[in-house]
Amino acid sequence: MMAAVAQMNSTVLLASVFLSIPLNTFAMCAVPPPCIRYAFHHGEPTFIGIVLSEQTVPDVIEFGPPRTVQGVTFRVEEPFDGTPGTTEVVYGEGIVYDLHFKVGDRYLVTGSRGKDGKIRTSRCTGTAPVSEAAEDIRFWRSLPTQVGGSIFGIVRFVSPGVQVGTVAGTITESGDDGDHKTRVKSSGSYEVTGLAPEDYRETFTPDDASTEFVALKRTIPVNGSCAASGVRLGNVSVSGNVIDDAGKPIPSMNVLLFYTLDGKFHPDDFLRTRTDALGKFKFDRVEAAKFILAAEPANSGMTFFPGTRDASRTEVIQVEDGKALSALTVRVPAP
Repeated sequence: MMAAVAQMNSTVLLASVFLSIPLNTFAMCAVPPPCIRYAFHHGEPTFIGIVLSEQTVPDVIEFGPPRTVQGVTFRVEEPFDGTPGTTEVVYGEGIVYDLHFKVGDRYLVTGSRGKDGKIRTSRCTGTAPVSEAAEDIRFWRSLPTQVGGSIFGIVRFVSPGVQVGTVAGTITESGDDGDHKTRVKSSGSYEVTGLAPEDYRETFTPDDASTEFVALKRTIPVNGSCAASGVRLGNVSVSGNVIDDAGKPIPSMNVLLFYTLDGKFHPDDFLRTRTDALGKFKFDRVEAAKFILAAEPANSGMTFFPGTRDASRTEVIQVEDGKALSALTVRVPAP
């Protein structure tokens, strides 16, 4: 749906994931797991090396005010990715999280090569002394044997007040090779592994409700990488009915609630339910947010609340914590 909402959900999830990472290792940098860093930075210089020399170098940063950083020459002992040479020169980023490399010490270096060809790194990219990087080193050494990648996340309540239901349910990642399913743990966490590099549609199907939570694009970009996801549950119900031009109820029709931050239709992340025999629908555990409501006939395009096929003319629905919305009617025009 909106890329903004997808990004927001991922950011919130990543923040919760980062909280479980020992911060003393990274000097308060929120460094994601190595498989996530690999998803976005595969092909960038990554190696274990020993410092041969270091010096203070001025003005190597391409942007910002003048500053000085370390320029460090490494002998590459174990290359992993994007490291063609037996020696590499690496620069700090000129930030508080720069490392202070010491001659003779060994480091796992994960950097990025700028347009000027220089490799830059800091604690925030995952660079660390070898003695502090055991988990990352295991990941890099295991890459040749990795089969596919993984998508992980947390199903959690984000709204205050009474929690309706539980996080029990099933996560399904749907790709070109079919559906991959896993049960959500009692803690709300889940992980689906062995996924080939491609885009997946993620669906959370709760055990105790008809409302499904769907994200259309969760991406595994390269073998061995992973993607962070997550499902946000609220405490509000949204209900109504779907009728045709004559006012007759339409049973067994998909009804969708699309997240929207800007009031525009973005079909990426949404809640899904179906009308019953009387044309009534109900969404459970909706969080406080803005939504676009739509019905999805099988023989025509979507109809947006209250009764238009033009998404720009729909009425945006504002959901507030603890305030149920009801009696919303979507009138589906004739094909």
